[in-house]
Amino acid sequence: KERISPHLLYASHFWMRHLSRLADIDNVVSSKLLGLLSTRFLEWLEVMSVTNAPFQASLAVVKVSELYLT
Repeated sequence: KERISPHLLYASHFWMRHLSRLADIDNVVSSKLLGLLSTRFLEWLEVMSVTNAPFQASLAVVKVSELYLT
């Protein structure tokens, strides 16, 4: 937990909040998000778990599915 930088901690906890505030999610944002989730999902989940935020992580996953599957 001590090895997680403040920047990584902030990004891990608040990326979905920033993403959900976008008026439109275009192909560029979609592509970046898919890249992030396909290459760094487990690392993100680990950061969320170590920092006692697994519930917040599950909410982010639900929000992503709402944005892209509906």
